[in-house]
Amino acid sequence: MAKVIDKPTAIKRPIKRPIKTPDKYNDLVVLQRIVVNANRIGDVEYAEMAQARIDYLNSGMRDELRTEFRRIMRVYEELLTENNDRTTRATHMWRKVENKGEKQTMIDWARRKLPAEGFTALAKVGKIEDTAEYLIISFPNDFPSDVVELAQRRIDRENRIQDQGGLS
Repeated sequence: MAKVIDKPTAIKRPIKRPIKTPDKYNDLVVLQRIVVNANRIGDVEYAEMAQARIDYLNSGMRDELRTEFRRIMRVYEELLTENNDRTTRATHMWRKVENKGEKQTMIDWARRKLPAEGFTALAKVGKIEDTAEYLIISFPNDFPSDVVELAQRRIDRENRIQDQGGLS
């Protein structure tokens, strides 16, 4: 009896890459999807390019932006300490920063439907310039355009509320 050998029947056709290269994307979710799909179809080189862009976006934060982020976090922790009459750290926020990085954390805060508690607390005491949203609009070239627009809208909305004398 003849021995039957199962051979994988892979269709050999050229892989068609998108026109836009991974270095043109700023959204980590999109880039992660690119990595998964490129690996799925066997385009390891394109997956590595997208992964390199993810690594750059996560760690490629300018020093001045990182310094300003740490400053606004200190301001928020000082506000928490003052409100609680004891030293209070924003542990849940630092944990998120540790997992996702400073930049992605700010992007996530800006994309939330409701403002983060830090934004609300700081805006209530008139320290809107110490919020992540204000930091995003101060460094617009470091963030995706939709995030800058969302941050600007949130600040504008809060300013209108403050001008009307209402509570946020």
